Amino acid sequence: MPNESDGFVFTSAAQRGRGLSAGDAGWDEAVAAGALVPLAVESEDSAIIRVVQGDALRADERDEWVGRAFGRLAVADGRLVLCGGIAYVLEKAAWTDEYAREVSVPPGTYRATVYCYASAPNGRECVERSGSKEPLGAWFRRTRPGQEMPVWLHNLCVHDPSVDPGHEKTWKRTRMKRGGTVVDLLLHLEADGAGPVTPFGELGFMEAGECRRPAPFPMGVPAVDVEGGGEEEAEDVAPPVAIPVASAPAKGAKRAPIEGGPVAVPVAKLARLARLAWMCQPYTRPVLRLRFPSKAPTLEDVEDADLRAEGNDLTVTFADNGQPAEALAAMVALGRQLAKVADGAVIEMDLSPKKLSPRKEGVHRYRGTVRAGAWEVAESFPRVGAARLREALALAEAMENGRRLIARDEADALAIEARVRSRCADLFGANELQRTGAEIALKRRDPALFDQVVWRVFWMRYADTWPLRDGDRE
Repeated sequence: MPNESDGFVFTSAAQRGRGLSAGDAGWDEAVAAGALVPLAVESEDSAIIRVVQGDALRADERDEWVGRAFGRLAVADGRLVLCGGIAYVLEKAAWTDEYAREVSVPPGTYRATVYCYASAPNGRECVERSGSKEPLGAWFRRTRPGQEMPVWLHNLCVHDPSVDPGHEKTWKRTRMKRGGTVVDLLLHLEADGAGPVTPFGELGFMEAGECRRPAPFPMGVPAVDVEGGGEEEAEDVAPPVAIPVASAPAKGAKRAPIEGGPVAVPVAKLARLARLAWMCQPYTRPVLRLRFPSKAPTLEDVEDADLRAEGNDLTVTFADNGQPAEALAAMVALGRQLAKVADGAVIEMDLSPKKLSPRKEGVHRYRGTVRAGAWEVAESFPRVGAARLREALALAEAMENGRRLIARDEADALAIEARVRSRCADLFGANELQRTGAEIALKRRDPALFDQVVWRVFWMRYADTWPLRDGDRE
């Protein structure tokens, strides 16, 4: 399950697009009525979820959990839906399908128990709530001496070496592994009856209030069902935090000179170009390739990025945890370092989604040379003129301030305001959208909310420049 927020929602297809938003009165009523079972997690990481309906849990499913929450779930239509975030119950737009998976179950109202395992996005949080501050790696080594670390924990240590104190240097030199996929969350549906219900907090999500630390260290519940599938199926699922090997640019995406270019972008702000691709298709993945005049410099490690230097060349790939646009923080951190050392280097930025559509939404390629701290972008795919690229980059820059942008003129500002209000009115609450002449602004800074505004400006302006997915039109 990919996830677009800090929570998973278990519901029925009947709740699709009901305008339910966490914390609203309608949301609270839906949870109380059993229309939703929302579980808060620690991050927006994806998760492997198993559904068990009616049957008793297997021994490993029953013994390895570190946290659980309880609720009631009405599935009158027999169409259980697992959601990564609230998009499915908030909007009817087609893009919300990316964050939803439907499972057929007998119609009825169930006692729902959500089991969280150590590998889950809230696994470490559950272990800490049980009263243990011992890091997962240390816990494994203490209770399972001489055993091989499970793949999911191995990959977690590569992603965050602090999980295994005393072994950080080793993990920084270690590669991710494939296979060994385990269940992160398990939803157990049983015939309705008396039972506990976990309270939901101020934000409308349940937390795994009952937490524990099983002994010895839980190795993980295999994600392949014992009655079907096999290890080959498990091998095909990459670890959610894996950093992919740099791939070749998309076929048919030949760069062309920028008419009226080059366009200068501060090296420290090279992520602005990636933002353009993400506004076209949010699941496009970036790769940076740099060729320095002499040997590539040694850079500090960047979290969620893999830096590979060979001779004069440096290749950078970014963690793919189900939401590639989250490479933004890593790219910003890398840009700060490159700003000090990249003069004279040629930078190529290639972005492409894992699955290409015929129109190649999200496929962007840029190339240019760094001079005096600025990346002079001279070539691009798709073909674009310098003036149009500069205007789009100004939008990306506005996203950094998280509050305010200047439209082309007052008429343009009125059109932007109308589009945003027609699609996003429920999102703003007390942080209202304000317009003064050609200026569009939020009452107070909120980068995530302001992104919703900027995306729509981009979709309005540049559908004829870059192939893109307009989330409103879908």
